[in-house]
Amino acid sequence: MKNLTFSKILLMALACILPVAAEDTIELPDSPNLVLSTTGAHPTFHQRNDGFEQNSDVLDATFLIDVDFLDKIEGQRETIFETGAGTIGTSFVYEEPSTLVLRSVGNGGLALVTASYALPQPVIEGGEVEVGFTVDVDDGNGLQALSIIVDGGVVETQSGTTGGDWSGGDGARLGAAGGVTGNGANGTLASSAFTSGTLNLTNGLRFYANTRWVPVGNDSDNDGLPDWWEQIYTPGDLDELTTGGDADGDGLSDDAEFAADTNPMLNDTDDDGLTDGIEADPTEIGYLGTNPLEADSDGDGRSDGAEVNDVPTSDPLDRDSDDDGVVDGIEVLQGTDPNDAASRSDLGEFLVAYYPLDRLGAGLEAPDAFGFHHLIGTNLDQTDVITGQDGNAISFDAEKRTMLTRTSGADDGLPVSRHPEHSIVMWVNVKGTGQNNLSLFSEGSLTENTSRYNLGTHNTGANDSLDLYLRAADGSSPNHQYSTATPLDGTWHHIAWVVAGGEATLYVDGIADASDFTWVDLYSDSVNATSLGGIQRSLKSEWMTGKIDEVSFWNLALTAADVAALASADNALVVIDDADSDGLPDAWEKKFGLDPSNAGDAALDGDNDSLSNLQEFAAGTHPALQDTDGDG
Repeated sequence: MKNLTFSKILLMALACILPVAAEDTIELPDSPNLVLSTTGAHPTFHQRNDGFEQNSDVLDATFLIDVDFLDKIEGQRETIFETGAGTIGTSFVYEEPSTLVLRSVGNGGLALVTASYALPQPVIEGGEVEVGFTVDVDDGNGLQALSIIVDGGVVETQSGTTGGDWSGGDGARLGAAGGVTGNGANGTLASSAFTSGTLNLTNGLRFYANTRWVPVGNDSDNDGLPDWWEQIYTPGDLDELTTGGDADGDGLSDDAEFAADTNPMLNDTDDDGLTDGIEADPTEIGYLGTNPLEADSDGDGRSDGAEVNDVPTSDPLDRDSDDDGVVDGIEVLQGTDPNDAASRSDLGEFLVAYYPLDRLGAGLEAPDAFGFHHLIGTNLDQTDVITGQDGNAISFDAEKRTMLTRTSGADDGLPVSRHPEHSIVMWVNVKGTGQNNLSLFSEGSLTENTSRYNLGTHNTGANDSLDLYLRAADGSSPNHQYSTATPLDGTWHHIAWVVAGGEATLYVDGIADASDFTWVDLYSDSVNATSLGGIQRSLKSEWMTGKIDEVSFWNLALTAADVAALASADNALVVIDDADSDGLPDAWEKKFGLDPSNAGDAALDGDNDSLSNLQEFAAGTHPALQDTDGDG
């Protein structure tokens, strides 16, 4: 980090000296073109001239600022600096867990390049540090390379074609809430004000136009390791870390730790019970190939160390070691064997909600057979209950703007997308051709319109394929994806959408679809609405016409055999346990403190509101509260 005198700061604030080169440089110009010294909104960098023949937004750029960071464990991303809006711009933010993220949106919002770097703990604890980024626009030809700089070293670089203009045409924000907006593949890159640390406004944010600074990092002791990296972990001592050395004795050499971004002074960087060497060095005895930066490399809920050292063991690189559809972490919690597919628990334990759709209640709600997650009808009436695939079904009508929705709380089993492993199953009778971009199933947010999880008709109405559309809160999206099969042909078909291990599979009539789907985890705390027949976000929209029956949501990835059984005529897997045959599911009785083995409690009225427990279950109300919705 550079120490700046008052006279130099003043010179920077008044700067009019131009950079001397347009190509990459290992030396910064003597002074930046501009310094921003106040947080909040500033004029855009879009088409800033700065004395060049070309606008600066199609030239290389370097931004630097000194920051004293705090740990960021949770919460919304925080703006360090952002320029742009509309559908073009660059965003430099601080996200959980304590990570710098640089994004550039271009091509009318259809392209997004992202670079990220998790700050090592010594940087966070070491006080003020210079951070920043560079943008290389390839002379305005569209290829952008983004690099993050920390304390004089390039720590991450990513590239992609975004169109050449990095700054956007709206405005800039330093340390203030912002949101570069994109359409198409990207939503709003919304961010809050910077509060997880202190921005040094005396030195300010320094902007160097037509300059891509590529600091090589001094190596004054000639040990093959850049001084800036050694100073992070051994401040004031350049002798502790050396090429070929192993300061922490973990079996991973210091130079290999530099390459792997691990902590050379900590033998277990991710604190998973395995040394960095065993995880990352192929020459180490017992090498596993797991990620030394992730305590749970396969994301199954068991740490790598637990999978290797605890009983029962399991494969730390396979979420589901026995391929039974239940991840290893869940199996261990349930007391089943993660290495034996035959030991899987009753599937009913994983059923979040089941909607037979045989009737609408008195409030025109579609009851969840478990009584937990009733869907509320909009513009539906009893005439919309028709003969279905199994018993009755619900008929939806786009002209009437009908749909079924539920707004969920933090402790609910829905939205189903909150479960990393989940399955969505239903029977549908919909004619897709001519219904453009309409929704059979969706999840989103009542407070922001970016997050979106949608199974629906082809976005152009071109054919009878099923259209999957995913968009996360940060705007990332694989765009529209279509099934090879055409289940929306106006006759009944069984569809099952299964998500497991960051991958997704569509089954049509029990057969896996040939399309290769890309999954994006869209769930965030703001996602709270689940809908059938349309989309419920801040406003309702995209109503479809067609019939839906036998809907079930699961918090596990159903196997191909499971799906085939559900697609059979008897729907054998959807069994609601009721041990005492009192009409109350055992799961509902357990949740509300009743006895699943006592049939007599169905007739009781524990809250004295004139409704028996059985009536409360049918109405979807709380059996221990006289006024479930608190409306008086």
